[in-house]
Amino acid sequence: MVLADTATTVTAIFAAVAAVAAWATVMTDWLRQRAARQPNVSAGFQDIQATDRSRIEFENMGPGLAIQLAYLLVAGGLRQNGIVGGGHLRAGERQAVDVGIDVPGRRADFVWVCRDIDQRLHVWSYSGAHKRLKRGRYLSLGDCFRLMYPQVPLPPRNVGVAEQSTAPDA
Repeated sequence: MVLADTATTVTAIFAAVAAVAAWATVMTDWLRQRAARQPNVSAGFQDIQATDRSRIEFENMGPGLAIQLAYLLVAGGLRQNGIVGGGHLRAGERQAVDVGIDVPGRRADFVWVCRDIDQRLHVWSYSGAHKRLKRGRYLSLGDCFRLMYPQVPLPPRNVGVAEQSTAPDA
């Protein structure tokens, strides 16, 4: 009787170990697939001597598509925002944007945001932070800026100018 109970216990332990190993394999594969769908967008100021306006170059280092890529910049008490190019940036693609204002010494607070193909919002800041929000949580550009720079006052929008939404239907 004791030998049968020991064999049953050993079998149950091996089955439990196999189940945990299978679960770990599935989770590892799921995390790898999710990472393959996410964009990794960087941004930086370009050196342009001929104009007093600043340009920012965005690059998606991939591997995922950056959907509805937009930015909000605050420099010298001025606020500027917009969509980058046509809104989408494929992996390996670059797009430069004339921000329309001078950013002296390239000292600015700005964020850029996009969605991935899983409809999760990614928010990056010029200070080097990155946040990936839960699916369905779509903040305005102003709220994204406040999320990344809670201590920096955000100048008001121009009268009559709507703040871009990050929602898929916007």
